[in-house]
Amino acid sequence: MNDNMNLIILGNGFNDRFEVNQSYAKRKNIKGTTFSECYDVPIADITLNHLHNQVRTVTKDANHLEDTKASILSRGLIDPIVVSIDKNGVVTLESGHHRLDAYSELEIEKIPAYVVTYEGSTKEEVDLSRVRFLQKDNDHPPSKKMSMKDAEKYLFTLKDLAVFVGMSDSEIKKIAASTVKEYYSHFTEAKIKSVVNNFMKGIAPPSYRTYTSKDRSELAKKFRYTSKPSKYDYNHNCFYVNASSGNCKKQIATIDKFEEIPAGVDSESICIDVFCNTGSKDLSSCTSNRSEFLAQMVTANTNYSRFQVRKIFFIPDLVAQIDCEIYEWALDESGTGSFVKC
Repeated sequence: MNDNMNLIILGNGFNDRFEVNQSYAKRKNIKGTTFSECYDVPIADITLNHLHNQVRTVTKDANHLEDTKASILSRGLIDPIVVSIDKNGVVTLESGHHRLDAYSELEIEKIPAYVVTYEGSTKEEVDLSRVRFLQKDNDHPPSKKMSMKDAEKYLFTLKDLAVFVGMSDSEIKKIAASTVKEYYSHFTEAKIKSVVNNFMKGIAPPSYRTYTSKDRSELAKKFRYTSKPSKYDYNHNCFYVNASSGNCKKQIATIDKFEEIPAGVDSESICIDVFCNTGSKDLSSCTSNRSEFLAQMVTANTNYSRFQVRKIFFIPDLVAQIDCEIYEWALDESGTGSFVKC
């Protein structure tokens, strides 16, 4: 395996940062995934990435959180959480969102955690190792049973990772059914059939989404954007754009050239946040068009913009896509800017 493509690694100095917790045995490695020994990791050092590392469609459940807290108080933590750590030493939660929240609410400063390494020679292979592990790792006590919507989400994730490329519809249907049986053993045959049928409908043409103004507004409200597009949004200290990629570029240019700074707002801190879809009709063109749009925004931010584009939310172009793909503007040590995927 090419070590440079092993994107989630155990960072240098991890042994020096956190203490080993010998109460838990070393977790058994599984195909595509290896684990460190268990460490006590300060909760304050753990970052979250719900969109990337959460396999459920409903990411937070108050009742399940209370069950988890009760279990921890009566039995202790049965299964440590799982984190990753990158080359810069950033610790990210991979599995155990409710367990981490429970420890936080119980005001326990450190939580037992394994460090995971996902294997693969390409980014897609690493991502596939991740999603397969996350599916399996949701079966822990106290565990909330995965739903049919969760199963559909997983199948669409596999599709986006090119698992079904080159297969006929009958082959896809067969693999999808066996996958649901493997990861969702509590489903009845009727539920498995329903999940697979919904998935097959979702991948059938037309596979692209269309958006009304109301659709866009409702999606932005989930991220607390409340102003009208192209207007200043006080919640985020930015001008907010929400349109297809071509119209986004026009609106950004208009804002940058003509929009006046709101009274009482620091002109140095104002930026532009963008919700954008490319109008793509397949995964390949979606990826290509998003890359092109990002490159255009990098050029604008670097060379001539009065207001920097700070954050870009690519809203799903395809029926198979569920979550926004989010990028933030960042500068490296040399001052060179780029958009980094959240």
